[in-house]
Amino acid sequence: MKRTICLISGALLLSAFIAACGGGGGGGGGGGAAPPTQSTCNLSTSFEFNATGPFCIGTSPFTATFSSGVTKSVGQMDLYSSGNFSWHVLSGTSATVTFETLPSTVTFFVRTEFAGTVSDIQILDENDDLIMSVTPTNVFQQVIVNRDPGQTLIGSIVVTSTSGGDVVIDDFIFVVA
Repeated sequence: MKRTICLISGALLLSAFIAACGGGGGGGGGGGAAPPTQSTCNLSTSFEFNATGPFCIGTSPFTATFSSGVTKSVGQMDLYSSGNFSWHVLSGTSATVTFETLPSTVTFFVRTEFAGTVSDIQILDENDDLIMSVTPTNVFQQVIVNRDPGQTLIGSIVVTSTSGGDVVIDDFIFVVA
């Protein structure tokens, strides 16, 4: 497990995450092969920390910022996909996830706290055009968004919990390739 410190609005947040990020190799001896021009990063979190938004995960330039919501442990195992914490977008609020470097893939598990929760998740591209809309239920479902080469990248994720309970997200992964 790797740890990073992320500075958001003057507040210091220590968040745990697992990442494999790098700039590729520089091609060894001889002909001076140019290094790859694109870095890659695979970053995941199961939100195993206490935080109130805004908070971010990752290390620049590979970060995801969560505008609001709260990571917490509530003692109900059915509200975690793994671990003992999850990210909650509270009833009557919304939150946005943005990326410093736009990812080509985002994966996460989502559910609502209760069966009657009214909520919506919109995954938008870099031009704010809708890629996918998801209406969570009270059972975890996996959301996978993968953009092929030549398609616009993922720009943001907007999570809205209109009424009836929290939207719960866990095991969040993004890939910059």
